[in-house]
Amino acid sequence: MRNGALLLVALVACLFAQAQTVTISEEVVVKSDGMYALLGELQGNVLVLAEKSNHYEVYCFDRAMGPRWTRALELDKRRPRIIEVFANPSWFAVLYQHRAEGTTRLKMHKYSPGALLIDSLTVYDLGNTLVSPFYETAFSQDKQTVLVYWFDQLTRFYAFAVRLTDMKVLWQTEMALDDILPGRDFRQALISNDGRMFAVFDLKNRKPFLSEHHLRIFTMSEGQEQPALLRVPLPDMLNYDLLFDYDHVNDKLVAGGLYSDGNVSRAEGIFMLTIDPEQPDQILLARDPFDESFISQLLEKPKNKKEFVTDIKVRDLVLRRDGGLLVLAEQYKEFRRYSSNSIVAAYASGYRNITDYYFDNLVVQSFHPDGQRHWRTVLYKKQYSQDDFGVYSSYFLMKTPLALRLIFNDEIKYGTTVSEYVLQPDGSFDRNSVMSTEGLDLKIRFRDAMQTAANALIAPSERRNRIRLVRIEW
Repeated sequence: MRNGALLLVALVACLFAQAQTVTISEEVVVKSDGMYALLGELQGNVLVLAEKSNHYEVYCFDRAMGPRWTRALELDKRRPRIIEVFANPSWFAVLYQHRAEGTTRLKMHKYSPGALLIDSLTVYDLGNTLVSPFYETAFSQDKQTVLVYWFDQLTRFYAFAVRLTDMKVLWQTEMALDDILPGRDFRQALISNDGRMFAVFDLKNRKPFLSEHHLRIFTMSEGQEQPALLRVPLPDMLNYDLLFDYDHVNDKLVAGGLYSDGNVSRAEGIFMLTIDPEQPDQILLARDPFDESFISQLLEKPKNKKEFVTDIKVRDLVLRRDGGLLVLAEQYKEFRRYSSNSIVAAYASGYRNITDYYFDNLVVQSFHPDGQRHWRTVLYKKQYSQDDFGVYSSYFLMKTPLALRLIFNDEIKYGTTVSEYVLQPDGSFDRNSVMSTEGLDLKIRFRDAMQTAANALIAPSERRNRIRLVRIEW
């Protein structure tokens, strides 16, 4: 049935392994090269923010994805530019930059589920600079506190935290980087529910300095005048890739990653690291090396003789309530090449730059709290695309009380099958078909999806500058 551009598709068990309901909204038009963001489900309505030619609008859909209302977002008039959007089940907030009285300012606006402005806060004044920094943000797990940070000409680090419940700046800081090079050494910044920042830098992560390899973690929280430093030695290993999260149940800073014994260009195993911020000298580091059998399984090459893998990235961590950890890593590769098979190229330099994107098999490993391996498995998939930045590839991780769901496009094209892996706590899994996009003119960006319930998600489908929202319920 189509009402306007509304389409409801019922997927029943006779077609797929489980029954799903898929609901698709009408189109939302976005400014060419403009931004849009899912705001999630607020008071039973689904909201999405879209950039227009000279303003931003919020579109509201009901639970059946039927259109309800559209409202222009109230921002300052002087060249506002939204940097990030933060969604909470009861409200949403936007961080934006604008010019006022000859200076560049960062402001935070908080809105009701009806997209009405309920609070406003100027959080930072950058002075009369005309060059905007590259801002990065992190959102606390309880979706109440925001960390904003940036680097200034590679010599200084700036950061501040805002608690959105009462729109309060908890702290601001800046520090000289000294011997740190952000492009080489910076790994990640995150914020805990109580507003404590952890900014992680990876120093001496090179073979000639193997014995000196360590992490410098700068922490900052309300009441501190300057960041404190945690130094975590990691001798005799190099980090190929790693990701941090904060375990609020066990009050630990936790990392999962891929490591090498001496060659940073290859991953030779998976590791788990836990740090007690109050006793940073008491760390747990557990390394679990790959072997030929596992690499053969991952690469699907029976005659493999390697004990390492390249072109792989840590995508997600899942914290176990007992202090254990799941690490999810994905094979990923970009390949740039040149082609002369193009009318445009013939009138330009004679060649056209083409980028191929490969998102392939997943490695999932579960660690016990003491760092021992619980299980390790491979989830197979093959995704290839060209000149799209890989936005339709990879997967969305959906957490439920009983299992994890990993939802992804089988192929990157219109008219494909959406599949899922249902991963159980013991490492067993099932692969199911979720839906077919054949005839629906959909190309879903699952990496940008949002989980709205234990059994539901919303994901955008994008074509040129038009998006539709796809709701899937199990």
